[in-house]
Formats: sequence, C-alpha cells, structure tokens
Amino acid sequence: MYVALNPDRLHYVRLVSRVHNRISTGDRMIKWNQQANSACTFCNTVMETLDHLTFERCVSSDVWHGLFSKLLGSCYSNSWSTIVELVVDRRHDKLPLFLLLYTFQATVHPVWRERNRRRHGETSQTVVQMQSYIDKLVRNRISTMKMMGRKRFDDSMGRWFASR
Repeated sequence: MYVALNPDRLHYVRLVSRVHNRISTGDRMIKWNQQANSACTFCNTVMETLDHLTFERCVSSDVWHGLFSKLLGSCYSNSWSTIVELVVDRRHDKLPLFLLLYTFQATVHPVWRERNRRRHGETSQTVVQMQSYIDKLVRNRISTMKMMGRKRFDDSMGRWFASR
C-alpha cells in the first residue's frame, strides 16, 4: 500500500480493513492447522491476532507509541477503531494527516518483517532499531517530496522532528 499525496482516506481505511482480515496471524493459522503455533511471536503469552500484533501490549505497541505519541498528542491511541476514526476524520489538517498515514504505512511492514524474523528463528531487532528504521523511511519520503517541489508539505520535516 502506498499513501498518495492526496489520499482518499476512506478508500485507504477500507483497503487496510480488507487486508486486516487476510493476514496469516496465529488466530487464522489455528483454523487451518490445529497444531500450529498460534502464540504471539513477540510476547509468547497470548494468541497472535492482528490487533494484538500491531497495537495491543506487544513489542510493536512500543514501536507505535514511540513514533505516534508526540505526533498525535492527546489524540494518541493504540486502538484500531480510534485510529480508523482519526484517519477518516475530514477536520484534520493535511500535514498531520499525511504524517499519520505515511508513518502508519511505514510502520506496518517493518513490524511484520520483525514478526517473521522471530517466527523463523532469525536475529531479531530491538524496538529502538525498528523505530530508527521507520524514522529514516519517513524522513526520506519527506525529503523526496521537498525535492519534487511539494510546497504544501514544506513544514513536514520540522513537524516530524518536533515529534521525535
């Protein structure tokens, strides 16, 4: 998925929601194979669901909190439904919305990649390493937009640095 410069928020949320129920998490794997390991690969205590893996009490929630708590301020949440409401809300300014959407997008893949690394016994990364990687992705995208002459996003780098 890729957030365009003028994202249709509702379309984006629908797309994410469709994908949301098709990812091979522990709760889905157990339906296919009763002997499958359905425990969360990060905390190994509960059944792995997408909500748990991405937002709830998991290593990824620490990644999420580190990236989004200052960016969203009092609107910060680790609840899927609250995040969907934030994305769909048309009252948000374009700059904070862009940072929210792009950072959300940039967070999903590294968290899933880390989950797969751990599930397959590869060397794992720390929360700080994942946050650093995602931070670099966001900064690179902002720099690219600036080089393309996108004036309405001129303040995005300052806003991003202020949220670090």
